[in-house]
Amino acid sequence: MLPLKLKAILFVTAISTSFQFGFHTGVINAPYQVVDFVSLPSVQLISDFIGNVTADRHGSADEAYVTVIASVCVSGFLIGGLAGALISGLLANKLGRKRAILVLSVPCVLGCIFIMVCQAVRSFEIIIVGRLLVGVACGAYTAVGPLYMSEIVPLSVRGAAGVLNQLMIVFSLLLSQILGLRQLMGTKDLWPYLLGKRNFIAILHSGLNIIPCILGSALLLLCPESPRYLYIIKRDPETARA
Repeated sequence: MLPLKLKAILFVTAISTSFQFGFHTGVINAPYQVVDFVSLPSVQLISDFIGNVTADRHGSADEAYVTVIASVCVSGFLIGGLAGALISGLLANKLGRKRAILVLSVPCVLGCIFIMVCQAVRSFEIIIVGRLLVGVACGAYTAVGPLYMSEIVPLSVRGAAGVLNQLMIVFSLLLSQILGLRQLMGTKDLWPYLLGKRNFIAILHSGLNIIPCILGSALLLLCPESPRYLYIIKRDPETARA
């Protein structure tokens, strides 16, 4: 049986890493399904936004151009994720497991903020930047998070720590889809009440991602560094035993 403190550390780590990855993976699909209760392609809202901004700037919007930019906005998460995965090992070894997660929370929060203000500044470019930043963080989270969780627990329960990582990913994916339902946050009246317009992107990326990310990072400051990292990488056996 794990001590309560160790369970809390695992949960905080999962919220800071696995939850972010799962939610950002699923959230791009959920809010784009309903506009005035009519089923639309998954990127229709973001395409409409790009088309409107382009028309405001240049007088017209080419459909092919809008489609390409919308695809870049959506796939920016994957491109950033590739970069994040490639640098995850370097960050984990140079900064430490815990500190790497804390550092990665910066691009995650910044990316959420960029996406949140895209309509206010009338810029689709900022969506691309935001998705890239979030992708970098989440790509690295997929490696650093499970690594930290597996190293912080005894060998006998290491498998359970891995299960918690995957469970949090699936939970956040499910949550992102549920919140897009018409009966919850996907209603015609709720979105204008919250933002003054149907800004699905802003709501789902602001409160439901920034808050867990900041809260999880703040609590992670109270957690210890990985003893394996301290012993093998930092060569500090006394601190590792403590």
